[in-house]
Parts: sequence; C-alpha cells; structure tokens
Amino acid sequence: MKLIVVATDFSKPAAQALRYASAIADRHGARLLVVYADEFIPPLNEMSAPVTVNLDELVAAAHEQLIAHVEANVSSYVPFVARIVVGGAAPSIVAQAREWDADLIVMGTHGRTGLRRLLVGSVCEAVLRAASIPVIAVNSLAAERPTFEIRKIVCVVDYSNECADALRIAADLAPDARIVLVKPDDGERDRVDGDRVARLRRWLPVDLVGRCELRLAGAFTPEHVADFARRIGGDLIAAGFKTTHKIGDVFFGTTTDRIVQHSECPVLVVNASAVREREQLVPAGAGCTCDA
Repeated sequence: MKLIVVATDFSKPAAQALRYASAIADRHGARLLVVYADEFIPPLNEMSAPVTVNLDELVAAAHEQLIAHVEANVSSYVPFVARIVVGGAAPSIVAQAREWDADLIVMGTHGRTGLRRLLVGSVCEAVLRAASIPVIAVNSLAAERPTFEIRKIVCVVDYSNECADALRIAADLAPDARIVLVKPDDGERDRVDGDRVARLRRWLPVDLVGRCELRLAGAFTPEHVADFARRIGGDLIAAGFKTTHKIGDVFFGTTTDRIVQHSECPVLVVNASAVREREQLVPAGAGCTCDA
C-alpha cells in the first residue's frame, strides 16, 4: 500500500476517518491524499439573486481550513497532500483516486435515511458503487471508537468475488487479526452444516484457514451484521458491495450501505470493479484547483 485517499467534509465522522487512515498509513508506510470537494455554489440573498463571490478566495479559505483539519488529525510521521477540488463530492473523490492510482479510499458517512436521503443523497454509497479500489467507511457510531487497532475482522460470506476480495484486503491490512466468518442460511442446497463448512473451506484462501473461525447463522439482516460485530468486539467488517435494486434502497440504502449505517466499527467494502492492489503511484493534477 502506497497511497490512501481520504475524503473529508470536516464533520466528526470525516475527522475520525482521517485519523483511521493516518493509523493505517503509519502502519504500512503509505502517504495520504486528503480531498475536500465542493461545487462552491454561491448562496442566495434575500431577493433570491445569486451572491457574487470570488471563487479563488473561497478555494483559498477552504484550503487553509483543510490544512488545519489534516494537521489536527494526522500523525506528524505520515506524509500527506491536501487538495481542494471544485466539483461534486462523489465523482471528485472517485476521480482523484483513479488519477493518483490510489490503493484505498477512507471516508466518513452521515448515514442519511428516508426523505433526507432521497433529497440529499448519499455521497458514501455513490463512492462505494463507483470506486475501482476498496473503500473503508466510518459512520458517526464508529467515530466514537478510541482505538484504530484491528484485532478481530467480521466477514459475512456470500461466496462472491467481491466478498473474497474484501476478506483478503482486510486480512492483509491486519495480518495478526482473527477473522470471524459468518455464513447465513440463505436457502442454499447445502443446508447440512457439514456441507456448508466443506463449501466454505473450498472458498476460503488456504493461507487464511488458520486465522478463521466459523459461525453458522440463520437469516442475517444488515442490522444483524452490525449488532453481531459489536457483540463479539469486531474492529472491522469486510463486505462485498451488493445492489439489490429494491424500492427501499432509495430511502434506506443498499444492503451494504445499511451495514455501514449501523456499524460501530469501520466497514471495508469492495465492489465488482475494485482491484486488490496497485503497482505504482502516478501523480496527476487534472481537475484540481490547488494543493500543498
């Protein structure tokens, strides 16, 4: 791991995500690219006419705030680049990760649901859906955690490639952590516990077998996943990104996004297009207003 992109909006979850990314970077000898993206749309005055503003001044003020935000939350031993991008948050974050050939995205999320989610949208879910690298999401509940040590990883197994990649990346991030595999009963033919265990062992990478323990479960909702991780003291949840295409997803989020909303620990997510690792860092400045 060489470069971690951290998206921030200066909120409490974003600050915790920045500290979390700093701990990972310090452990793996990586550096950070901290991104604040904003369209800088001028506010309206009392007559509903746009207020004239100087974009350069807005960007300069935001950059000054970003530098202070990073210095307050990142270890002095971790090198970083702070960057302001003029544009929509989700596409800008994904574009920066792609242009800089990053290995990982870490970001906070507000966990909006219902009408607020419909009106405002979820930047985190948009990034989870579009990013071509793994994403670690930190919500407001996870922002209360005082430690960044990963001692126990929880992975809900669905036999997908996304899930396998998430498990592998999580295991590599914390090579000393124990892994708890949860296999829900989802109506498969292998209902007999022995068959389920045999299939799981075929799916699991050989080098991870000694680190894993298996819990067979009934139907598991996203809320159950988050609660289970909390009860056993999980420090990280590994999950593949799943789009279920249900009406409820618009208001409450996809299955993976709901895990992120309810989890008291960070959640590492891999979608169908994510890659496991990058070979080199290629800096690129396209689309950026300023950096330091």
